[in-house]
Amino acid sequence: MKIMKIALNSLLLNGLILLASPLYGQDGETFDSPHFISAPKLIVDDLGRAENFYKTFLGVQELRRIDTNLESFDETIMGYGQGASVALFEPNPNVETALPKSQHPVVLFNTPHLRAITDRLEATGYPVRYIGSETSEGLFIGITEDPAGNVVEIVSRGDTPNVGGSKLIVRDRQESEDFYSSVFSVPPLRYYKSDSYDEVLMNFGDGPFLALFESKIEPQLAKSRFPVVAIRTSDYDGVIARLKQEGVEMTEFTFGNSTITTARDPSGNIIEIIQQ
Repeated sequence: MKIMKIALNSLLLNGLILLASPLYGQDGETFDSPHFISAPKLIVDDLGRAENFYKTFLGVQELRRIDTNLESFDETIMGYGQGASVALFEPNPNVETALPKSQHPVVLFNTPHLRAITDRLEATGYPVRYIGSETSEGLFIGITEDPAGNVVEIVSRGDTPNVGGSKLIVRDRQESEDFYSSVFSVPPLRYYKSDSYDEVLMNFGDGPFLALFESKIEPQLAKSRFPVVAIRTSDYDGVIARLKQEGVEMTEFTFGNSTITTARDPSGNIIEIIQQ
């Protein structure tokens, strides 16, 4: 757990800066978007362990499972029965070996029961670092790692638990913002900036957010060949046309009744676009 503690100490510092940092630019207003952040997709090295972690501590339940006996990958979709899900994705190690994980969060959960969750995490040996406190103004956040090393941000917010957002680690915030604004025709919603990071939340409407996070303290890490976020859209043809205009590498396939395209963003993140 030593490496994990070092990463989380650094992350705590960044988080405190984030909460203290004023927004630059203006807050946007949410709108009726044709797109929905359907699921952050977390790459794991042991699907069973990951499922147990998220069931035990975050309270999500299995909604669907794609089991190929690791021919290429196995995947479990987990959630709360409404809103966004979280997809746990285990590649065949012969197809893709384990890649280094970012020290920054890649998924966010909202919960009214933060302290109960973090007490269980700590009692089971998972270190937690806190941003804010139960009695202070502003957000109260717990940050931990799942068994695969994905950093998880848990926010005390709302009356019901939900998957609150997907965070993509990008090489250049402005470049990435321009790409997602162009492809999905969405504006930025909110900016955060400090000496250690540059982040924008993209305005995908009232559902979960998509954050584009440029670290100033972490080198760019190798990206998975598999998707790290799933975005459902009723403007599928428009999105695909704009991806073609961007000259983006794409693969289209069908799964059940769904038409899906995977595409690579400028930072190398693979995004999954699902026709609604």
